[in-house]
Amino acid sequence: MKFLKIFFIFFILINFLSSCSSDKKTTITPPKEKISLPKLYSFAMDDLNRGNAEGAIEKFKLVEKDYSFTEWAPKATLMISYVYYLGNRCTDSIMTLDRYIKFYPGNQDRVYAEYLKGVCFFEEISDVSKDQEKTHRAIKQFNYLMSTYPKTDYADDAKYKMDLLNDNLAGKEMYIARYYMNKEKWTAALSRLQTVVEKYQTTIYVEEALHRMVEIYYKLGLNEEAKKTASILGHNYNRSDWYKKSYSLVGDKDFNTVKKNRTLLESFKKVFN
Repeated sequence: MKFLKIFFIFFILINFLSSCSSDKKTTITPPKEKISLPKLYSFAMDDLNRGNAEGAIEKFKLVEKDYSFTEWAPKATLMISYVYYLGNRCTDSIMTLDRYIKFYPGNQDRVYAEYLKGVCFFEEISDVSKDQEKTHRAIKQFNYLMSTYPKTDYADDAKYKMDLLNDNLAGKEMYIARYYMNKEKWTAALSRLQTVVEKYQTTIYVEEALHRMVEIYYKLGLNEEAKKTASILGHNYNRSDWYKKSYSLVGDKDFNTVKKNRTLLESFKKVFN
């Protein structure tokens, strides 16, 4: 028993000495020196120019963190979103832009943030055979941009992109209409074609939509409706190949042509209402 007591005291003593010895080996790491703002931002830009996207993002994030109360913090946030965009990481870019808009709503570069957000949606739109959620989101974003910042170059570019986005939506309607036509579901096909004519009449698909309507009316034996639709097509696009196809289908020139001062939509509604 006495032996065990002596052994226990010896064990405690050894552990104590060992602990003291290890304490002597412990070194205190001094805090990292804070990089000055001009150098940090310059290093980030150097990384970006060299194609080191991750390095640039890391340093811009340091600007956000270490200099959060300076005017360079929102600039760094925008640069992060831009680097994400350049790397085709649009989801990350949009998340960063949303953060920027939330924390710096009155910043002078807000218009650029709203524009880049729309561009990110625009870059991710799918072909007409797939879901068009990103197309609708891009349209919503660009509409907001044009109404809020109408006299900017960003709004002008958004208008151009809106034409392409509407073409995409019209193309989706045409894709579905053709599908219904192949299945001989004429009513469903007509509904989609009428949407193209009424809602997307300035797109590249309106001529084909009118011709497909002529085809369907002709197949259903609705010759008068076929002629009226061909008349609208001929009045607005008389040099179109689609009109030539419609003309050869209905087989005569006896069309009730519409007045020239009417728009395509007005003519369409006048004939069918």
